[in-house]
Amino acid sequence: LPLPGYSVSPGRTIDAGDLIAVKEREVFEPEGTFLVSTVARKPLSPFLAIQAWLDDSVTTVPKDQVQGKRAGTQAVEDSETMAIAVALERLGFEVRKAGGGAYVEEVTPASPADGRLTPGDVITSVNEAPAASAQEVTGVLKGLRSGEVVHLGVEAPTGVGRTEEVVLGRRPGTDEPFLGVVLRNAVGRFEFPVDVRIEAEGFEGGSGGLALTLGLLDVLTPGELTGRNRIAVTGTMEIDGTVGKVGGVTEKAISARRAGARYFLVPSGQAEDAVRGGGSTLKVIEVTTLDGALAALEGLGGDLGAARRSP
Repeated sequence: LPLPGYSVSPGRTIDAGDLIAVKEREVFEPEGTFLVSTVARKPLSPFLAIQAWLDDSVTTVPKDQVQGKRAGTQAVEDSETMAIAVALERLGFEVRKAGGGAYVEEVTPASPADGRLTPGDVITSVNEAPAASAQEVTGVLKGLRSGEVVHLGVEAPTGVGRTEEVVLGRRPGTDEPFLGVVLRNAVGRFEFPVDVRIEAEGFEGGSGGLALTLGLLDVLTPGELTGRNRIAVTGTMEIDGTVGKVGGVTEKAISARRAGARYFLVPSGQAEDAVRGGGSTLKVIEVTTLDGALAALEGLGGDLGAARRSP
C-alpha cells in the first residue's frame, strides 16, 4: 500500500577507486580509501513509515523533494565527466571542451515553458545568440519583457536540436519576465587525453563529484593521497574546482560511520548536519574547493605532492 512521499535513510558506501578504470596508462593502487556515501530513497509504505517512526536514522519527505530519475541519472553522468576533467587538468593534461549551455532541471507546471521544454533539455541559444551557460540564458531573459516571444535553441537528451518559440509570462508579484524553468550549467562535451571510465551505476545526483576527483588523482599518481586513511567524501565538483553543497549529509555521515570512515570531507556550511549523523567517532572537515580538500588531506598525512605532479 503506497503512501505519499519517500523514505530517506543511510545508503551504501563504495570505494571511489573501485568505480574508476584507466586504460593504457600506469596506475597506482591506493592503500587508503575515498568512500562515496549515498542516501537510500524508497517510495513510502506503511512498513517504511513505521520504520521511520522507530529509527532516528530514517526520515520521510514529500514526493516533490525527491529528484526525478532522469535528472538524477544525468547529474551522475555530469559529475563523472566533471571529475575526470578537473583531475586531468590538475595533473597538467590538456582537456578540450565543446558545447555547453543551460541544462533544464525542472519545468514549472502551467508555466510558459510547460509543454515546450522538458527536464534534460539543454538551451544552447536565445534569440539566435549562442548561450554557453545558465547565467547567459537568464541574463538575456531578464532584458526582455513579459509578453515577448523568445526563440530558444534547444538540444534534447538524444542530441537532436530544435527551436522553441515561447511567449514569456509575468513573474507573480513583479514586472519581471517569467519562463518557468530551473537551470544549471550544462557540462558539455570534453576530449580527454587519457582513457578514463567511471561507472557509478545505481548512484543518484552529483554528490560524488569531489570523491571521484580525489579518487582519480590518487589512482593516477604515486604516493598516498589519503595518508592510508579511510576517508568519506561528499560534494559536487565544478570545473573551476569549487565544491558544491549536497543533500542528505546526515544520512551520508551515518553511512560513512558505519563503513568505518575516520574522516568526512563535506561542503562548507554542512558540518553541522554531518556531525549530527557522524557522532564523536567521525571527524568532519568542511571544504570549499579542491585546493582546500587537498590541503585538508595533507593535514591528515596525505601525500599532497602526488596531486601536483605533471604527467
